[in-house]
Amino acid sequence: MNSDSASTQPPLFVYGTLRPGQRAFPRYADAVLRTRPGILANAALYDAGRYPIAAPASDAAVRGEIVWLATADYAAVLQDLDEYEGDEYARVIRTVRSAAGKAIDCWVYLGDAAYAARYPRIPGDDWIRRNKEDA
Repeated sequence: MNSDSASTQPPLFVYGTLRPGQRAFPRYADAVLRTRPGILANAALYDAGRYPIAAPASDAAVRGEIVWLATADYAAVLQDLDEYEGDEYARVIRTVRSAAGKAIDCWVYLGDAAYAARYPRIPGDDWIRRNKEDA
């Protein structure tokens, strides 16, 4: 993990392949200062096969990680992740609750609710748990 100072910009909230230990995490791992568990309310997780889609939903909450990035890497990481996520997702600011209950405004990649609903819901809205159950 990078030892640069923390960015004053919003952290990321990641819930799928960008989570620590998942296949896309190495794309930006060197820029990560720290991570903490978090919950995104009013969103559900859908199973698109090799990756999940989080989309707005009033009856669910997505589990993931809040990721703080080094200031020096912040803009480059967001640009790379925007390209990686493509037009299937919009990067938006949403309030995420840390495990300690603190409200933190984070960048989140959200999909369109109507598009995401074509896929099955992930039980518990947790990508890591889904992968453990499939193993």
